[in-house]
Amino acid sequence: MEKCKFAQQELNFFGHLVSKNKVLMDPKKVQAIVDWQAPHHVKDLSLFLGLANYYRKFIANNSKRAASLTDLLKKDTKWNAIESEPDLKLPDFELPFEVHSDASYKAIGGVLVQERQPVAF
Repeated sequence: MEKCKFAQQELNFFGHLVSKNKVLMDPKKVQAIVDWQAPHHVKDLSLFLGLANYYRKFIANNSKRAASLTDLLKKDTKWNAIESEPDLKLPDFELPFEVHSDASYKAIGGVLVQERQPVAF
């Protein structure tokens, strides 16, 4: 009887809050995901993805959003950007430069290109 609850409007059931008309994510679990330290090793990333994947049905386009992180689980993936970035071309000031840029609400990035080769990021 000590584990039983009767006449509840909402109950916590395996990481979900279940009520008469809806199922919600448990705010404590969501906070644990939000507060998760950035992973630095494959095992840490795997643990994070496992926890976040538990709520995949609540997240629109979850597989697309998690794809870049899931790719890091592949055996030969380099985590360190210093190890995996392409070689830069030395600039030739006689040739035209192109600037390729991309922006979002959180970040902006750009690449200086010459003859389809990166000169600087």
